Amino acid sequence: MVRKAVAAWVFSAALTLSPASAQTAQALQRFAELGDFKLRSGQSIHACKLGYRTLGRLNAAKSNAVLLPTWFTGQSADVLAAVSGRDPLFDRSPYFLILVDALGDGVSCSPSTSASQHGAAFPRFTIEDMVEAEHMLVTRTLGLSHLHAVMSISMGGMQTFQWVVSYPEFMDEAIPIVGSPRPTSYDLLFYRTQEAALPNEAA
Repeated sequence: MVRKAVAAWVFSAALTLSPASAQTAQALQRFAELGDFKLRSGQSIHACKLGYRTLGRLNAAKSNAVLLPTWFTGQSADVLAAVSGRDPLFDRSPYFLILVDALGDGVSCSPSTSASQHGAAFPRFTIEDMVEAEHMLVTRTLGLSHLHAVMSISMGGMQTFQWVVSYPEFMDEAIPIVGSPRPTSYDLLFYRTQEAALPNEAA
C-alpha cells in the first residue's frame, strides 16, 4: 500500500505542475561528459554522458546542495515536476537541487541512446556504477566536495543507500524513500517481468 501511495503521489505531482517560476524555468536539461566510463565489471561505457538539471542557488559555503537521483523508469524532468508541483516533497527554497538522470534512463547514456553500444551491446551496469557516475558529476562537473543530502524514491532510494556505502562522509543526510538495500521478492518479480518484456518491445 505504501509503495502504491508513493507512486500515486509521484504521478499526481507530475500532472499538477504549477506554472514555471523563474527558478524552475532555469532547470534546463544538461549533460556531463564522463568520457569512457569504466564500470565495476571492467567494461566501459563509451563516450558516457550523464543528464542532469539544477534548481535553486548554491550558497557561498557550498553547503546546501541536495542530490536527487531518478527512480525506476523516471527521468530528471519527472523529478523536477515532483519538487515543483502544488504538493512538493519538501520546501526546496533553501537548497541547490541537483536532479540527475541515472545511467540507463533513456536520457543519460543508455542502450537506446548509445550509437557504439546500442541495445544488447550495451554493457551491464549496477547501482554502484550509477552512484560512481553521479559522484563524478558532482565533483568534476559541478566542483562540489560535499553534499547536504542525497534523497530519492524507489530505485533512487537504492542509489541513496549505495551513496552511504560508497561515500559515507560525502553527505550530511541520506534520505531513501521506499527504497531498500536488498530487493524484496515483489521487487525482483516486478523487475524481472519488466526485463522479460523488453525483447517483445524490441520486436
